[in-house]
Amino acid sequence: MNCFEHKSASANYREFGNVKKAFTPPREVHVQVTHSMRDWASQNLLMHLKPVEKCWQPTDFLPDPASEVFDEQVKELRERCKEIPDDYFLVLIGDMITEEALPTYQTMINTLVGVRDGTGASLTPWAIWTRAWTAEENGHGDLLNKYFISLEELI
Repeated sequence: MNCFEHKSASANYREFGNVKKAFTPPREVHVQVTHSMRDWASQNLLMHLKPVEKCWQPTDFLPDPASEVFDEQVKELRERCKEIPDDYFLVLIGDMITEEALPTYQTMINTLVGVRDGTGASLTPWAIWTRAWTAEENGHGDLLNKYFISLEELI
């Protein structure tokens, strides 16, 4: 053990003289590391992102609950889906599980050098792209969720 490690079984504390302090890494880095492809991403990747206002929403594909014909549209949707084989529903359920894990994917991407987005507001091109990608993918999960809710009686 070196002089910074606490002698008890707890690894969460370091000993500085007789004062116990919560564990901190030996060196903290607060500077965003610039990735060699940052300029490329700025010039070639961000130009393909749609403005948020132009991105599709789950409600674009499903009956409008505020509509007077909502119940009839849901019945029609359910009727059209009656003949869908169970195999297709299994694939959609697998997709739903994948989409629900999206925060895990973004967290992993945020650990990569040059992409780190610790605040969720980084202006690096990779962080901007990751947030936009996550938002787009989140729409897929929302659509599947609402679709399954509308078909609840069938499955």
